[in-house]
Amino acid sequence: LSNGKLEQLMHIHPNLVVVNRFIERFEDRCVYIDNSVGAQQAAQHLIDNGHTNVAMITGPRSKLGEVEIRTNEFVKVFEAQGIEIPTELIVEGDFTYEGGLRSFKKLLSSHLSFTAVFAQNDSMAMGIFTACKEKGLRVPEDISIVGYDNHYHFGRHMHSNLTTIHQPIEEVGRRAAQLMNGLISRESTAQFPSNYGRLIPELVERDTVALLKSPQRINNNELINNLSSREIECLTWIAAGKTSGEIAIILSISESTVNYHLKNILLKLNASNRAQAVAIAVSAGAITL
Repeated sequence: LSNGKLEQLMHIHPNLVVVNRFIERFEDRCVYIDNSVGAQQAAQHLIDNGHTNVAMITGPRSKLGEVEIRTNEFVKVFEAQGIEIPTELIVEGDFTYEGGLRSFKKLLSSHLSFTAVFAQNDSMAMGIFTACKEKGLRVPEDISIVGYDNHYHFGRHMHSNLTTIHQPIEEVGRRAAQLMNGLISRESTAQFPSNYGRLIPELVERDTVALLKSPQRINNNELINNLSSREIECLTWIAAGKTSGEIAIILSISESTVNYHLKNILLKLNASNRAQAVAIAVSAGAITL
């Protein structure tokens, strides 16, 4: 429902409490989680861990409020650091496991490199895990993931425990019931503290975000330390004159996954082409010709 329709209903029904939406004129009868804070926490956590090339899988844009807020606020944090997230790396999902799977594969097919993905709910994050497994990508060595919800099953029962944004759902229900009881008993909602209906989400840091070096790198040794073991393998075979297709056969992974690793190598080494990347790796002693 639009905010206007909700306002009409709240005028008609004085005991109505709205959950998971904020209606400015009825703030004392709304209970909601501040999605702007959650998105900001997700973005800042990735930045703090050195991720400046990131992707995002949003919820369905038809969902009013939460998806728009999470998307815009996540982007704004990066923009404040002078980092632009390309539109090709922002893909619309549908809040389902299958949607996360499809959306991540779409991201991999883009010509752009990224080291981390923000999934706007944990179900889609689970789909990303499956897609990574299918493509031979490791979490977090090759791809870092941040989810949203702190769903018990997804957050704690995956092979890697998911870093995510915790939403205090139980507290939302408790406060909504308290407000409704107050309205039914004709007590004034003024008895509750200001902003009683506003709850703050919390970052839950687990195992799915890798720590990268600062973008301000000094020498080749530090550059090489940013590469995963799989990226080193791909670079070693490039140095040996192998093509992407040949490397895929050697490592038993898809050619698209090899190309993904090679794009990330150029990004992490600040190299303009594969030959320059090989030269940096050789000078650092990471590989030999």
